[in-house]
Amino acid sequence: MIPKSCIGAPWGEERFFNTVRDFNGLHDWVVYHNQDIRKHRTKRKGEADFIFIGPHGVFVLELKGGDYHEYNDVTNEYRWGDPKDPFIKKETPLEQADGNVQSIKDEFIRRFDLRALNPKKINYGYGAVFPEADMSDWNDISWDKKLVYDINTKNLASYIAKLDKYFRKDYHKNLSTSDIAYIQRQLRQKFISVPILDPEKGKNELLIIEGQAKQNLENLDFSANIRMLCRGGAGTGKTVIARYVAEHFSLKPDKRVLWLSFNKMFTSEMKKSLRKFGNIEVRTRDSLFATYLKRYGYDFNLNDKDNDLKFAECVSEVEDTFHKWDVIIIDEGQDIIKDGLLLSLDVILKGGLKNGNWFIFLDEEQDVFHQLDKKRLEELRQYSNSPMLLKENKRNPSKIINEIKKYTKFNIKGSRTFEGGLEITENGITGNKSDHFLEDFVLNMHKRGKTNIVVLMNGSDKSISKIIDNDYLMNRSKKMQMQHGRIQFFNSALALDDSDLNFKIVGIPCLNLTRFKGLEAKNLVLYWDKDSYKNKTKIPEFYTALTRSLESAYILLDDLL
Repeated sequence: MIPKSCIGAPWGEERFFNTVRDFNGLHDWVVYHNQDIRKHRTKRKGEADFIFIGPHGVFVLELKGGDYHEYNDVTNEYRWGDPKDPFIKKETPLEQADGNVQSIKDEFIRRFDLRALNPKKINYGYGAVFPEADMSDWNDISWDKKLVYDINTKNLASYIAKLDKYFRKDYHKNLSTSDIAYIQRQLRQKFISVPILDPEKGKNELLIIEGQAKQNLENLDFSANIRMLCRGGAGTGKTVIARYVAEHFSLKPDKRVLWLSFNKMFTSEMKKSLRKFGNIEVRTRDSLFATYLKRYGYDFNLNDKDNDLKFAECVSEVEDTFHKWDVIIIDEGQDIIKDGLLLSLDVILKGGLKNGNWFIFLDEEQDVFHQLDKKRLEELRQYSNSPMLLKENKRNPSKIINEIKKYTKFNIKGSRTFEGGLEITENGITGNKSDHFLEDFVLNMHKRGKTNIVVLMNGSDKSISKIIDNDYLMNRSKKMQMQHGRIQFFNSALALDDSDLNFKIVGIPCLNLTRFKGLEAKNLVLYWDKDSYKNKTKIPEFYTALTRSLESAYILLDDLL
């Protein structure tokens, strides 16, 4: 079962999950619960309740709980749940399952290597599950009772065998253990990194592992210990590959995996994304240090620059009893690689730095804390048996890339396929300087219908909170009668004020740029010091901040020193 548990799901779903998990007759099968289908034939995104993968093929089951189910021939509506206030869909459960399995088949045909497995020879089938209902009297003529699992079904294996027989063709082949493992890898690897689209173009622009990087990944022998050092600029797909690796090891529940990254907000998002995989622990570097230093009687101070050395000393003292990880994945490596952490890998990772299973992803140009140890980086290169260099930026529009090239002189290749937007404005350039340059600019953005706005500045959240004027922002947005509500900035040091229940609050993150590393924004406002911009004195910070933009960036230059 993937994931291992079904906590928090509706009762009917949990009931069937437990039936499958505890059934003693499908030993060679793998079953996924609530699997996303990112490229659906007819929908922006689909979800399969259960996917069975085994020797007889791939079968998708749509589950509907409760004992009330009705199909209206006149309105073509399927209703279920509470008869007085039912859920309503235009598709029957079998139609949903059919659409999902066809979308999976399409994706397999697009992505499978025919040398590994011909996707057209797989038996694909679908069915509907009603764990709390008696569907024997269902009168929809388009349904075949063989495809239905309900409260009367006594044997899960017999039901799957019926699906196999119903859909099987002469050219279908039975799947081997290696075939099933190959399908698992393809099913689970989600390559999406850029979720926000150019709405006028109306098409997905996904950051996909392709070319040499894809070939390198497909050639990895995951049965042996891999030591991957993956280097690449912002937007080249490092995190996509890191997640690919994490999801691969989630297929091996006996492997204990640690995902380590620096940025708290980014790590929190990754934790939500990977939490359904019970064998992957997602942490920030500082939370890892805090947990183990406190557990073994050490003091922990977030601002102590020697926490990495204290951590190494700490875990070395308890090496004999330390529960080591089988795999360690480090993203944002340029912010994490210090003496102490690398020394500690010999203790906390089976096989250590020289012989263990580790994957480290970094971008030297994003070293905003100026602490990347070049000697340690060279040491990692020597230990790595799977180096990877990513060169193509696929996150940022071309106008953003061109500005970065001009400012930094970095050799950046590639960009997204549309121009995007870039606007650079200096406070007072067209007249008197404004005391509320940033606030007025953001208000006008909202007035023009701009959404998903993030403001980044090169300072602590606490210092940013002293610069911005939320009272002005609130009062102006009230006078301008903004249809979305009153606008406020917020960050870790400044909470949203929603005490006035008569007005809806629109919160705009106004953050220290390092807190937003790894994340992305549709409309990025970079509030930057004018002299720093003109003299190019903060190149890593500027590069890191501007590469957060997916569509448009607005650089506001002001006297901030």
